[in-house]
Amino acid sequence: VKSVSTYGFRKFKDGSLAYDDPFGYIAQIKGYAHAEGATKFGWLAMDKQNGHLTYLMYDSEDTQAPVYDLISYSIEDRIDHIKKLVEQPTPPEVCYESIADGKSGNQKLAVGCSYRSTLFSRGSK
Repeated sequence: VKSVSTYGFRKFKDGSLAYDDPFGYIAQIKGYAHAEGATKFGWLAMDKQNGHLTYLMYDSEDTQAPVYDLISYSIEDRIDHIKKLVEQPTPPEVCYESIADGKSGNQKLAVGCSYRSTLFSRGSK
């Protein structure tokens, strides 16, 4: 069960989370599914603002799914990669591109950028 903003809820409702997952929800639940020996994983998501519910399920073995290439990676390799990053004394280079901000042509930083300093300052004193 995941409570999300109205904006985030749309990604669960229309299945587009795999295309824009700045908080790593797919890797997290994929790790849980792997530990249970499952290839199907999903969320019951609730919109925090209005209480709407939806269920999103992905199957990492469904080669016909439009998101297959985005979700079929090895979770073991991903976990090993993250462990190596966390062990580093300095954060890795920024991996977020700017994104369009409306129709004006302006750009803004991706959501993940706003959480970057918090993530890497938790363990340091």
